Amino acid sequence: MQRWRVCTKRLQSIEIMIKQNVWSTLGFLIAALLLVSGCAATPTVVVTPVRQAVVATSFRVVVTSTPRPTATLPPTPTLPYDIGQVEGRWQADFNYRLRGYPIFNDIRYSGSFEINIASDGAVTGAGSLYTTLDQPPCNAQVREGARLDATLEGQLASRGNKGEVVGQITLKPKDAAARQAFELICANGVQSQKADIAILWPMLAVADGLRFQAVFTPGVAVSGIRNLTGASGGMLYGTLATEIRLSR
Repeated sequence: MQRWRVCTKRLQSIEIMIKQNVWSTLGFLIAALLLVSGCAATPTVVVTPVRQAVVATSFRVVVTSTPRPTATLPPTPTLPYDIGQVEGRWQADFNYRLRGYPIFNDIRYSGSFEINIASDGAVTGAGSLYTTLDQPPCNAQVREGARLDATLEGQLASRGNKGEVVGQITLKPKDAAARQAFELICANGVQSQKADIAILWPMLAVADGLRFQAVFTPGVAVSGIRNLTGASGGMLYGTLATEIRLSR
């Protein structure tokens, strides 16, 4: 029993001591915590890397073609005459007559050519010449090659104080060596005569008839007579009469 009392007193003494020291102990603990928190190392900052969004930059490529240089047309040449008076379609009527050729005394070539005059004064054309024979009282015929084709080329020019528009024209045969078959039959029993000849173009070449000048006025004609015997040195015979008449 006594022992129980002693233990009880001791317990009470301890209880008092605990009660007296509890506040100091709590203060100590709080101070320690403050000290620890104040002295603690700066907390580590965790840097979370920011993911940068890469925005793709789009480039718009505009392809343009280099403009072609504008072709500059050459200026229209100033002509020394009024092209409006002669420009357009014309007709040239050709008539050639050869008299005095051996055997065939009267050979004729005639035909019409369509001519065009451009705005720059260029002259072009084409046509055909047809052959006939006249030798009474005999019957003269062209058996082959009656038609002879040719073209015309040339250029206009102004001539004289009157301002005449003249064409410098060249007659170009399609076949300069074209041959023709002639036949002559007489009623008096004379034996017929035949010939295979190329005469028109050589005749005009000798007579300088492949080039001529013509005034481009409706109704105006180019005419002339040429002795072929002397001009050809005896290679051709006869007299050539020429007439070229223009019309619209």
